[in-house]
Amino acid sequence: MVVRRRNFIIFLQLVLLVIALRIGIEWVADATDITRWQSSILIHLSFSVLLFRYCRKICLRNIPGRSWFWLAPSLFVLLGSLTLVTWKGEAVDGFQVDLNMLLTFVVLIPTVEELIYRGILTPELQSNYGIFWGAYLSGIAFASLHTSFSLDSLSWETLGVPIGPLLLAWICDWIYHKSEHILFPIVFHGVCNGTALIFQSMGPEWLSHLEFLYLTVK
Repeated sequence: MVVRRRNFIIFLQLVLLVIALRIGIEWVADATDITRWQSSILIHLSFSVLLFRYCRKICLRNIPGRSWFWLAPSLFVLLGSLTLVTWKGEAVDGFQVDLNMLLTFVVLIPTVEELIYRGILTPELQSNYGIFWGAYLSGIAFASLHTSFSLDSLSWETLGVPIGPLLLAWICDWIYHKSEHILFPIVFHGVCNGTALIFQSMGPEWLSHLEFLYLTVK
C-alpha cells in the first residue's frame, strides 16, 4: 500500500510538472512578443539552470570507451537524410539556413531538453517504475510539451501527443540507457532536428512525407 501511494504521488508530480511547464510556456509566449518555441527554450533553460548541480554531474561523467558505438544511429539518420535529398531533391538555392536557427534547433534545444528529460527525469522515474515504464512516462511527458496545445482552445479533442517527438524520446532514452552518457542522445536529438532543416532547404518535397510524425496519438 505504501509503495502504491508513493508511486501515485510521483506520477501526480510528473503530471503537475508537465502542466506547469506547459502553462509557463504559454504564459511567457502570451505575455511577451516571442514565439512558443522561444518561450519553450527559455522555460527549459531556466529549469536546467535551477538544476545546475545535477546537470553538471551528468555532463562531467566519463564516457565509457564502448559508448562511442552509439554515434551510429546519429550517423545513420544524417546519411539517410542526405541520401534522400541527393537522390530525389530539388534544392532551394542550396543549403541556406539561418545560423541562429541552426544553433537553436541543433545545439541549444537538444542539449537542454536531453539534460532535463533523459538526464534527470527518466532516471528518476526508472528508479521508481523500472526501466520500461520510466522511459515510457518520460517519453509521454516530453511529447506532451511538443504539441500545439493552447489554453484558449483546450478540449478533449485537442489532447494527445505527436508520434514524432514520442518516438524521438523513446529512442533517446534507449541510446542513453545503452551508452551510459548524455552526449549520445544529445547528438541524436540534434541530428534529428537538423534533418528537418536539411529537408526544408534541400528537399522540401520530403516534408510532406514526414507529416505523419506530427499526427496525434490520443
